[in-house]
Amino acid sequence: MRRGVEKGRAVCYNGGMNGVSAMTDLTGLKGYRENNRLEAKLALGGLPQSVWETYSAFANTQGGIILLGVEERADHSLRAVDLPAPEKLIEEFWEIVQNPARVSKNVLKEEDVCVRLVDGKKIVVITVPPAPPACIPVFIGNRRTGTYRRNGEGDYRCTAREINAMLRAARAFGNKEEYMLEVGMKAPEFTLLDGEGNTVSLSDFRGKKVVLYFYPKDNTPGCTRQACAFANTYAQFEDKNAVVIGISKDSVASHKNFAAKYNLPFYLLSDPDLVAIQAYGVWQEKKLYGKVSMGVVRTSFLIDEEGTLVKIFKRVKPDSNAEEMLALL
Repeated sequence: MRRGVEKGRAVCYNGGMNGVSAMTDLTGLKGYRENNRLEAKLALGGLPQSVWETYSAFANTQGGIILLGVEERADHSLRAVDLPAPEKLIEEFWEIVQNPARVSKNVLKEEDVCVRLVDGKKIVVITVPPAPPACIPVFIGNRRTGTYRRNGEGDYRCTAREINAMLRAARAFGNKEEYMLEVGMKAPEFTLLDGEGNTVSLSDFRGKKVVLYFYPKDNTPGCTRQACAFANTYAQFEDKNAVVIGISKDSVASHKNFAAKYNLPFYLLSDPDLVAIQAYGVWQEKKLYGKVSMGVVRTSFLIDEEGTLVKIFKRVKPDSNAEEMLALL
């Protein structure tokens, strides 16, 4: 990967839907203003999280340029501030953008990310092209909460309606992604292993109601309370022609031990490759003690006898989830 520094000139968008249309001399940076194709970020404390919102937004619209190490002043003019270690920022950026668990699609080439000298100060220039039509939406972590677009006021998080519209458009170019999940849609099919190593598919339970819940990890306090609550009321679920399925990214062996330890009578399915977890949109960004990471957000779904989503409970409480689901049957 190139690590050279070039003076002054960088690719900037100044109109047109088909990519770069001109070269703009960044020695005139003070005369520029942020707009729907240009975003400045100070980045003196490291790679800012907001860079990914802008990356998604530019990729999902007409493309644009992100400047790291550039301050927007009170009069909205821009000023280079000199990054102390721009190469490290670039290395971190590439590490994340190429990780599909963090960013759905890397639309960049090596030459799209570089260090430039402006007024003797080092900045990083990231030129984000519009994503290929088959790749939209480009999202961060989770499609439901991590899809952004750009308008005259800046980056904004897309609604489910906007995301579904992008997916419909992308399907004409071969994108086979499922739509954002909403009540009334068909529940995504899956086939996973249970604690005994047997394959279990959602379609195996056609003709029954399915209570499907996703949880972070076996043998943790909240997940244990949630599982035990479902176990204590499981006979009532059976009386209402319903099955309970819990899914996490834990291993088959972990599920087997967890079920045996707490005498859990329902299915626990292992999804280490995040197949169902991502299909149901529960692999999301989480914050704990100020640290940001990706993980399973506790979510429950009620699916009817025909495989249609009837109810979605987001960020559920482990102690009351079983009773909430039982009340819907």
